[in-house]
Amino acid sequence: MKSIKNMSQAEIAAYVQTQLRKANIDVVLSGGAAVGIYTNGMYVSMDIDLVNTQFTQRKTIEEIMKEIGFNPVGRHFEHPGTEQIIEFPPGFFCLVMHELERLMSWNLIQAFYGSSLLRIV
Repeated sequence: MKSIKNMSQAEIAAYVQTQLRKANIDVVLSGGAAVGIYTNGMYVSMDIDLVNTQFTQRKTIEEIMKEIGFNPVGRHFEHPGTEQIIEFPPGFFCLVMHELERLMSWNLIQAFYGSSLLRIV
């Protein structure tokens, strides 16, 4: 596995998503980082928004994030090996996301970054 320092934004998101998934926590990439992937880097965001689709308690997410080297700073997480910060937008966002997906037939995109699967809305 690459060190966080050498990972792209998408690779970091995929790595974190994979580690959370191992703990049965489902998150989906959204926000500016997702736009950056859709636009092939034409839009740049310095944060990674992962929507907590199951309303998992922040304390549980925080435990996993600490295990993989991300420290809570206010409402986001930082890792000493990257300038990227990770946020988990409020849970109500996933209700909106699921409703939009249902109404407009939007689908999640899934892509592999290294050996990690990244789910993007």
